[in-house]
Amino acid sequence: MRNEHFRDILEASSLERLGSVYSPLTARMARDVGFEYGIVGGSIAAMALLGVPDISLISSTELVDFVRRITQSSSLAIIVDGDGGYGNPLNAMRLVADLEQAGAHAVTLEDTVFPVPQNKCTGPLVDPERHAVKLKSALQARKSLSFGIIARTSVLKNESTESVLDRISLYASTGVDAICLTQVEDINLLKRVSSSIDLPLMLINHNNEDLMSPAELNENRVRLYLSGHQSFEASLVASYLSYLSQRDNTSLSRVLGAKEIASIYNNETLYANLIEEFM
Repeated sequence: MRNEHFRDILEASSLERLGSVYSPLTARMARDVGFEYGIVGGSIAAMALLGVPDISLISSTELVDFVRRITQSSSLAIIVDGDGGYGNPLNAMRLVADLEQAGAHAVTLEDTVFPVPQNKCTGPLVDPERHAVKLKSALQARKSLSFGIIARTSVLKNESTESVLDRISLYASTGVDAICLTQVEDINLLKRVSSSIDLPLMLINHNNEDLMSPAELNENRVRLYLSGHQSFEASLVASYLSYLSQRDNTSLSRVLGAKEIASIYNNETLYANLIEEFM
């Protein structure tokens, strides 16, 4: 697989669901049950490594080491959430070189302003022209076309379709291998994007499985699809219940859900207060 152009691999494939993985064991599990591609999410890496919210506290070096441990343990093709490249275009170049050497198959680079404001799904976007420069630097840094550079952007609330299409067209013109979209709630928008550029698409749609059927996604050139990080969330709940059981403390009136567990134990309130005070 690694001898081919990453874009050609995606174009030749049908829709592939991404398995969210966060350790060598989970990557092996995902591969064993049939996933071809896995993803290491930025928020998941932050919680797994540091137990903190997704507020840009982990470094690119920590992320790369985390990814290397996973890629060395499984044949699952790993796509990495590279956030905004961990800095300027030169930082993005270093991230690409390090991830490629670590055995990753691709990286998504997004145009979100980091750190993302607390309790927000996504932050404001950087100037598209600036992000296009970063994408070009990332493309220059890779050693092989088999390593994919994926431009990621979010559809903002009340944003016009033309604005989204202009931004995507700009990113596509840099030579990236695919476009990743998040926060898509309109089927027609996805269709417009698909018909406007000649690139495979990656779609991240948390908890919105009804946007399109798998066949419709495939017809609109969505090649990679992530519906959420359910495996990590399930592991949080399972661990929490296990600890309760071991301490004979199962008489609680209610059991916490995954998001509430994560919010409590990644010190979300503490960091929200710190952000308000210092940022």
